[in-house]
Amino acid sequence: MGTDLRTVVVITARIDSKRLKDKVLQTINDKPILEHIIDTARQSKQVDEVMVATTENSIPIQELCKRLRCPWTVGDEEDILLRIYEAGLFIQADVIVRLWGDAPLITKEQIDMAVIAYRHIGNYTTLSSQYGCVSVASMEALAYAHQTLTDKEQRHWIHKTLSTPITVDTKEDLEKVRRLVKRDN
Repeated sequence: MGTDLRTVVVITARIDSKRLKDKVLQTINDKPILEHIIDTARQSKQVDEVMVATTENSIPIQELCKRLRCPWTVGDEEDILLRIYEAGLFIQADVIVRLWGDAPLITKEQIDMAVIAYRHIGNYTTLSSQYGCVSVASMEALAYAHQTLTDKEQRHWIHKTLSTPITVDTKEDLEKVRRLVKRDN
């Protein structure tokens, strides 16, 4: 896969959280959590654009995006797969890097490593750490998932449905990981 593919970060964020309302707008060092994530994603060397996929009633998130000059789309409240897929269509992405709007400790290095791994492996890659989760998918993979996944839980936790972790179980796996590590250094 070449680096000529339009790679866009899509941050999923909404106001109506069951556990902590307005959590993405809570502040850390006087800056909303979502703004921290947008700033970090913009520092990635592997992405072309950063946007937010939010919901209709998340007006404060839309206002924050406007203030930060960050594009956003409005999508389904519960169907995260549909929200991500529609955002990708809107921004004309080839590759989507999905970030969670409530994971402010994500690093630009984690984003970069996930995109590099995706380019090496293809289709769908997820990189998780204690700082958050980065999922990278082709628009083709998202289109297929959108057309075939009907279970609400699978559409919500899309990264668990599509992701295959990078593990070392064979010599081929070991070589793949070695190439990834060598390429990043």
